[in-house]
Amino acid sequence: MSETTNWPEGIVPVQYGKWTLGDATSMLKRVEKTPELEKLLDKVEFHEYTQQEMRESARKSFLSSISQYQTKELRDFAKTIYEERDRAINDFYDGKLSAQGLTDKFRDLLTRYRQGYDDRVPLGVDYYTEEAMTEIFYSDFRASILNIAVERNNAEGRQYITGRISDAINGERNWKYYNSDYYFASEDALAAITEGLDQYVELRKSELAGWEGVPGFEIDIPDYKEEGMDECYNFNSSWSAYTYNVCYRGDADQFMRDYDQVPPKDFEWFYQSGGCNGSVHYKHLQFISDGANTYYQKPPTAFDPEDRYSATTWASYTDSNGKKHFVSTDFAYLSIDSSFKYHGQGLYVVSSLLQFTGNKKEDIPYNKFLDSLQVCSKGYYRAFAKPIDLRA
Repeated sequence: MSETTNWPEGIVPVQYGKWTLGDATSMLKRVEKTPELEKLLDKVEFHEYTQQEMRESARKSFLSSISQYQTKELRDFAKTIYEERDRAINDFYDGKLSAQGLTDKFRDLLTRYRQGYDDRVPLGVDYYTEEAMTEIFYSDFRASILNIAVERNNAEGRQYITGRISDAINGERNWKYYNSDYYFASEDALAAITEGLDQYVELRKSELAGWEGVPGFEIDIPDYKEEGMDECYNFNSSWSAYTYNVCYRGDADQFMRDYDQVPPKDFEWFYQSGGCNGSVHYKHLQFISDGANTYYQKPPTAFDPEDRYSATTWASYTDSNGKKHFVSTDFAYLSIDSSFKYHGQGLYVVSSLLQFTGNKKEDIPYNKFLDSLQVCSKGYYRAFAKPIDLRA
């Protein structure tokens, strides 16, 4: 709004900081109570909102206001904050920023975000909205930490893809790579910003103490696992549901059976299935009888990156003496008989395919973690799997 606005008759422009608002109080009229009005008021149910309801309302209001007030100034300001956030996360992963540095950076960015939003939105930010803003900023920061970790993990794993990489990257076939280093790095980053959040909340509590009408400053952090917010929970949940550069559960194929399973250190795992775009996809189609069924697809005996029914996987770890242990296997997925019935498995627990056996004592935690991983043929969850709750 500005001073040159053509205000409706009766509305007086009032300057509020850099904002010009319209004062319509002179247009209010007092209504005398009448028997009809009293009867109407008797039917009205008044609800006294709890602090929790106020906080929930403020969260919805803030999310709505993000789109409502998307001026260029606000967009540019938010973009600057988000770019600084992602640079800090990458610097942390690169070893250029310490955990304390990330804690301080989170607190600084959150403070600037609140102040900047307060300056750029009419009437500013009340304390309930600030609580909602703080929680959303923290959750988004977590999601960015995990997303960047998964992207780095995946970038490292692409070197192991054989065949046409474009078919794997574009989703023609499944592939997955897991390096436990990224799990531990992301856990350290999450701990750092959580410390920053705790410091910010204590600071705001002290700053708002004694303010009339301010009941306190409380942050309600969602139960990310319970609410299915895989992108915010931990590296395992974000990694398992990561599809086409987004964390998406839905009916996407899942690869982690237990999000809470902590991996052993110095562990790597890789998996890829075959499959190609176009007619090459079906190059192995043939009639083969095993005496009971006639298959359109001969079950493969070795991995072929162009055969959608074949797959391969390997795992490795470095033991306490610096020795590297490695296991691998090729395996087959479903085959289709002449009646278009499926035979075989479309879903495997990785521990049924791979087991470390060379160093019994040190092998135990690695074999246990293999039991938390699973692999499936491309599109298995969409086509065959019954709905499951991976949060259980």
